[in-house]
Amino acid sequence: MATTTPISLTNLLPAPERARLAIIEMIRSGKIASGNKIDQRDIAKRLNLTTAPVREALSSLQSEGLLQKIPGVGIFCKAYTVDEIEEIIEIRGVLEGLAARRAAERITEEQKVKLRAIAETLSKPQRFAQEQMYLQEHIRFHSFITNISKSQNLINLLNRNHIIQQVLCNISASIWPIEPHDHATIAEAICSEDPDFAEEQVKKHIAPTYKQRLQNLREQYGNNPVL
Repeated sequence: MATTTPISLTNLLPAPERARLAIIEMIRSGKIASGNKIDQRDIAKRLNLTTAPVREALSSLQSEGLLQKIPGVGIFCKAYTVDEIEEIIEIRGVLEGLAARRAAERITEEQKVKLRAIAETLSKPQRFAQEQMYLQEHIRFHSFITNISKSQNLINLLNRNHIIQQVLCNISASIWPIEPHDHATIAEAICSEDPDFAEEQVKKHIAPTYKQRLQNLREQYGNNPVL
């Protein structure tokens, strides 16, 4: 019986969207670092595309806030000030609180098992060989809650927020140091299927966690971008 090679769904997307997703992954992974100038010809060459779809992708990412255009100079990967980081975290708290509320209303028994398992893993950061591995698991926990909510609008909004969070992690470990935060309480609040309790626990988890970290960054960077 003949076998067929699976077709990547990404390859079926229009060239500008393929370029957009590829650039996002470069930003997320740190291949394009915060504050770095974007060379669209180099990216086009790497992606085996012409510059036209890459240019369209860059324009889209500017409107999404991941890139920044400086007239007469070029396009750069967005660098964030501490005030901007604080605002991003505040927005994340509101959005993830809503996601937790929706998740508590819609979570399945299978999802409860998976959510508790991720929370248990995060309670023991020493299990992770590298800091980035822990940070990726942390993002996976919060992304999973958003997916449970089944709200595409929340998924889209928080996906962008999580990309920015990953960029910040690539810049400085002080933003997300490895330490065992209480993710189990969040997991149990959502598994309780009590929307009010779930939302409250997520909001309590996010903002206070960053208070000291933001103060440390302010002392180090002042009003300058965090690079």
